[in-house]
Amino acid sequence: MRVALLAGCLLTILAWPARSDAVSLKPVGTFSSPVYMTSPPGDPRLFVVERQGYIRIVQKGSILPTPFLDIHTLVDGNLSTERGLLSMAFDPNFAKNGLLRLLHRQRNRRRLRR
Repeated sequence: MRVALLAGCLLTILAWPARSDAVSLKPVGTFSSPVYMTSPPGDPRLFVVERQGYIRIVQKGSILPTPFLDIHTLVDGNLSTERGLLSMAFDPNFAKNGLLRLLHRQRNRRRLRR
């Protein structure tokens, strides 16, 4: 009974017509433990946050060789735990003031730094 139900659901999903306005995902590069991706308002570049403490830029389909930010010596990038550089947010006026916020776990600290 379960197999027939599962097969019926699978056939229904496969037969469902694709929508032209449906969201799709497209690879932008290969990264080491990426946890977040964002872009400042009006900027076509993609900023990829890696847990080890790097923020990399994807510009025109290529990953720039030099990280936008490198704080790997400051963060606890232990990949076996939920630590490291976790997120970032751009100030609404980033284009003018260059400010951003980071969420990360510092080495040898028990709490998150914001």
